[in-house]
Amino acid sequence: MQLISAIAQTSLVLVLAAAVATKKSASETGAALVEAGPSPWLALLTSSWTLAGKPDQEKSQGLEALADQIVHLAKSGSLQNPDAGMQEAVEDIQAIVVDMKEAINASNDAAQQSMDDKRAALDKCTAPATMDLGVFTAGLDPSADDVVTCREEERGFKVNYTDCETEKERCSNTTACCHPLLQPNAYCLPVGGASPQPSVLESQCNGRSKCKLDDLNAMLTYFQGKMTELNAADQACTDSRAGCVDGADCTPLKNEWDTKNDACDAIQIGFEQAFCTHAQTTEASWANYSSCYDSADANLKAEETKQRNILPGRQQEWRGVLRIECLLSALSQSTVEAQTAKLEQCIDTTYGESHWAHLQLTYPSEAADYPTKATCSEVLKAPGSEHFKNTYYSEVLDMIPEELSTYHCVAVTEYCEKSSAVSTGALLLTKSALVAKSARPHTRVWAIREKIRHSKPVHDAPPANGEHGAAKRIRIKA
Repeated sequence: MQLISAIAQTSLVLVLAAAVATKKSASETGAALVEAGPSPWLALLTSSWTLAGKPDQEKSQGLEALADQIVHLAKSGSLQNPDAGMQEAVEDIQAIVVDMKEAINASNDAAQQSMDDKRAALDKCTAPATMDLGVFTAGLDPSADDVVTCREEERGFKVNYTDCETEKERCSNTTACCHPLLQPNAYCLPVGGASPQPSVLESQCNGRSKCKLDDLNAMLTYFQGKMTELNAADQACTDSRAGCVDGADCTPLKNEWDTKNDACDAIQIGFEQAFCTHAQTTEASWANYSSCYDSADANLKAEETKQRNILPGRQQEWRGVLRIECLLSALSQSTVEAQTAKLEQCIDTTYGESHWAHLQLTYPSEAADYPTKATCSEVLKAPGSEHFKNTYYSEVLDMIPEELSTYHCVAVTEYCEKSSAVSTGALLLTKSALVAKSARPHTRVWAIREKIRHSKPVHDAPPANGEHGAAKRIRIKA
């Protein structure tokens, strides 16, 4: 069935072609073809009609075949008896050739436009702008100064609490109160031990009804010395606890410090979050740009490769059209001699690049202004890094916490570098600042001691268990 359909379609084309060439109806033309067969010029016209719908590669081959067919007809003597059909076929083919030339030019223009459009798409891929750090930090709220100010205030709360704990430890475990003669003693930790016994004198009186006076004097001298030593140790213990308050409570000071610490953490997180957000936004912008550039660059170069492969066929198609155009002009000559001469000229003509100089393409990727892929030159500030702390918190490094929710938010970057190194100069500056701070007198130490001293009366009396206190000591005069 397909073969019969193809034959029927071909017959219909020939009938229509003959009708156009002879100005007769399709039925009349069909009857004539049955009797005498179609004119070779009608077949030539039919071949030219089918060229427009062929693929580019087959189209150039079809043009060559059509040109060879014209030459064959011309050489076979068909020019000796030209008829109206031939003339009309030539004119129709000339019109088709004009259309084909326009189509070739339009195809070349479209190819160039396609590449130019893809270059324009690449130009729209704009690299993110580099942040002006000075402008950025100037507009932050809270600022680095807010963090430093808060941490400096927090240091006062910390010192108050730590001094209180230090004072409690001093008062509960002084070296002077750990003298052997004072043991056990509530202010010498760990509590324990026993007072030494004068057992060395026990043998002098054992087994005797009475002691000698010399022995008694020796014992008196011994105990007087021990009593003097005991009184001195007791006084030293009392003096070492000067200003101490039994049962002093540092919890309120700890609560005050915790409250201030929470407030400072919130301020620091607010300051650092701006850098986290900027880093995330910047990385996302560079990811979008990179994807845009890679895609547009690949699309353009793929289109250029495609058009490079198509261009030679388009140029050969133009060559075929020029050849047919020349041959048709030969057929249009008024005399057989002129036709023959022109025909020979057409056959001898060699077509080259100069004949299709306008069918050239400019490849955007080869242009001097073709953009190279940009890279991120910005160094992202990384909260939590030593570099960040030394840059913004050098005055309060001792107050900066080990961990916050904003730390390590710029831990991994794909497109931009992050600030992680600390310069030697910054380290020296930091160490100098810390040394200077450690050398300052802690005036708050004495303030807190005075606060503790005046919060409760100082008791010179010993603890309830009676283990310590000068009031219960027996002082023996020599």
